[in-house]
Amino acid sequence: MKKIKGKKKILVTLSMMLVMAGAFTTKVEAKLNKIKVTAPSGKTVRVAKGKKVKLKTTVKKLKNKNVKFKSNNPKIARVTAKGIVKGLENGKTKIVVSSKSNPKIKKIIKVVVYKKAVKKIKLNKTKVGLTSGQQFKLVAKISPKKNVSKVLSYKSSNKKVVTVSKKGIIKAVVAGTAKIKVMSTDGSKKKATCKVRVKEVPVEIKSVKVESAFSLEVELDKAKALSYEDFTILCKQPDDKEYKDIFDITSLNTMDNIHYEVLVNNLGEVKEKDIYVDKIYCRNFLGANHTKNYLEGINSRSVDLFDEVGQQFSYKEYFDEFITAEIKKITVSELPKGLTAAYAEDNSYVEIKGTFAEKTYEYKTVISAIDIYDKEYLVNYYFYIGDEDTLYVKARECKTLTYIPGERKMNDRDILYIPYIDFSENGYYTNKCEYYKAEGLPNNTYINDFGYICLKDASKPVKAGEYNITLSATTPTGKNFTTKYKLTLVDGILVKGRLTDPAGKSYGNEIINFRSKIDDVNLYYYEAEAKTDENGNYQIRLIPGIYDVYSNNKNIYNSYCVDFTKDTTLNIKSLYYKILFVNPILDIVVDFSNIRYFDYDDNRVYDTKGRANMVISSYERQNDDKFKFILLTYLKKGTYNFGEGLLNFNGFKEPERYKVLTKQFTISESGEVKIDLEKVENN
Repeated sequence: MKKIKGKKKILVTLSMMLVMAGAFTTKVEAKLNKIKVTAPSGKTVRVAKGKKVKLKTTVKKLKNKNVKFKSNNPKIARVTAKGIVKGLENGKTKIVVSSKSNPKIKKIIKVVVYKKAVKKIKLNKTKVGLTSGQQFKLVAKISPKKNVSKVLSYKSSNKKVVTVSKKGIIKAVVAGTAKIKVMSTDGSKKKATCKVRVKEVPVEIKSVKVESAFSLEVELDKAKALSYEDFTILCKQPDDKEYKDIFDITSLNTMDNIHYEVLVNNLGEVKEKDIYVDKIYCRNFLGANHTKNYLEGINSRSVDLFDEVGQQFSYKEYFDEFITAEIKKITVSELPKGLTAAYAEDNSYVEIKGTFAEKTYEYKTVISAIDIYDKEYLVNYYFYIGDEDTLYVKARECKTLTYIPGERKMNDRDILYIPYIDFSENGYYTNKCEYYKAEGLPNNTYINDFGYICLKDASKPVKAGEYNITLSATTPTGKNFTTKYKLTLVDGILVKGRLTDPAGKSYGNEIINFRSKIDDVNLYYYEAEAKTDENGNYQIRLIPGIYDVYSNNKNIYNSYCVDFTKDTTLNIKSLYYKILFVNPILDIVVDFSNIRYFDYDDNRVYDTKGRANMVISSYERQNDDKFKFILLTYLKKGTYNFGEGLLNFNGFKEPERYKVLTKQFTISESGEVKIDLEKVENN
């Protein structure tokens, strides 16, 4: 990781008249406040004897903006028709500013005339160096010390870089330079200047943590808006001597500009400054969060297995989804009678096989795999083996969303929830049983003969809650069963936001997927998807929990282990631009019935480091049965090269192939890239 560089309701009684009178008085006072008057020194005119200052007036809500000025004591201070006040004698007076169109509307400002004028302003600093966020108190000394106005004005030449308060407190905002001008306000026109240079505070990396085989969490010591170009990940394999910049950053996500999720294709060893992560991490497929569990010590999963006595069983348990390091040892605890364990010579898997010899209920077998780093991963098998007279049944618990009318298109008797039931009669038979009955169902629902929980009235909701349901039915072999089924319905939370490309342009009609593992047994997931509108906006209701969030096209956006505990706005800014490759051949409209395939058989373009990016071949509907070829990709800004593959069309009268002559192109925004094609004659 490289160092990040700096960048009233009226009473119905006799008191009604009093309330109305009060309201009238307030209205007049409001009129008096239509004129605002200020001097260089503020709300009081402070002027030296013999000097002049100009008043600034603002007239609101009156069509005629003209005012007139009058001094209450012209011997102390005189004022011109243009609002220029001259100090004549040491003392105090007032100046009345009134509207020419309505003299009743007026404003009074106090005047103080001093014996002496400011001759010199001296600052404690004439040059100041700060870092962004720092403050400095500018102190001004005035001469003479007595009988003089000490009110000064402070002004910054560049408020984006430096701000300054009325009391001379300088605050650095961002890197740059500015001048603070300090001026007298008594008409003497004396001034002093302080030059301020602001340096960007170096942002340091506080910590780096591996979140999964594809993501790092980088924590900064202070907030800083960064782009993916501010990060470099140096990696190596255990046998390599040097760290190399070989991984392309696929997503960069942050909610606070302090914690950044940096995603790449896959991580090996990771080094950043003095932080080393010298481990081999297990693979992670979207939604399972296996890697995070593995790293945090949650190193097991469970599987329920249902079958019958006399049935043959064979299953190979591989660990490469969870461990990429070499496995040095696999052990299997006691197995149900009739089963044995066979180990692969390279310890890559273990095969459990045999014929079930006797019935058993929830028989636990533990498979342990230990890698060369002494990391252990466990798989727990729970066997439910019945016989001709015994049927073991287990309904999986389910947690999902309630039904809200209007949220999605539903008709009466539409299926809402499907109980998943496992049987010891050759495993899983949920919708092959008959005559389902249920007690304890949610309101506005019923169960049909096939075990589906359906909606009674689409105009009414289904209430959230925990439902302990008793299910009964008959299996295909005529056995009756009864089992408990726990259904938890939640109102959920609202997640919404906007999906854009790096320039802020909308990604319309894109699918954003949300996937969460909610049951470790049998790896049961809750999945949902939201589609963006033409402006890139999306909205979805979710069960609170930890989700992997990703677009259908993985290049657009990925994020692991996002914790949604309350209503959230998640605006997604992709690192990738949408690029459409164009050529007259691709504009041909064909009948859908004639399309067998259309693809780019290399299916990639490559960046300057040789890293591959997927090219997508698809069709765009023109009407009911007409389609046009679409060839597109999602890329970060930069220069790319086409691979050596061919474009294959089978939507014409005869199959056609084309070679891409355009080898290199550069992109800086979403749009079209023209490509040249040359037809390749079929042999």
